Amino acid sequence: MRIAVDARKIRDGGIGSYIRGLLGALGTASGGHEITALLAPGEIGRTRWPGPVREIPVRAGKYGFTEHVVVPRAARRAGADLLHAPHYTLPLGWSGPSVVTIHDLTHIRYGRLFPPGAAAYARAIAGAAARRARCVIVDSSFGRDEVARWLGVPADKVRVIPLGVSPAFAPASGEQIAALRAKRRLPAHYLLY
Repeated sequence: MRIAVDARKIRDGGIGSYIRGLLGALGTASGGHEITALLAPGEIGRTRWPGPVREIPVRAGKYGFTEHVVVPRAARRAGADLLHAPHYTLPLGWSGPSVVTIHDLTHIRYGRLFPPGAAAYARAIAGAAARRARCVIVDSSFGRDEVARWLGVPADKVRVIPLGVSPAFAPASGEQIAALRAKRRLPAHYLLY
């Protein structure tokens, strides 16, 4: 299967970490899938993937009309059988199979904290994405309940897949700890605050 991932938010905080981790995991997963990252032109070649990930430039802003036309066009050009939107903005111009990840509904739940119109846009776009996608991925049971409650999506369409932890956060070896303690002249027991 050829899977395209809308990776235009690859440097956007937590969503960016999720996209980098997702593409890295998909690129190394067995199964014979072809993975394509749809990236802003300035991001092409900037990330070293642990496995084969093809990169295609996409010139489309975030949260605007253009992404609903340009992203689907790029996915079709890539020959995608499936489009994964790792944020709640599944382009309206995509009519093929899709998966959408909804990390939270902060823009809807706390709309008063965002610019005028952000809550209405989020409800419309996230709601359309969740209804159109074959599967909605959320990070937690709370997220599943929120998607069901705020977007009216049947809970059985929503899959809870907890976020993974990057190998960069693996516990250090005893030798690494001893070397750091010696370098920083730290005692055997200390509290970092």
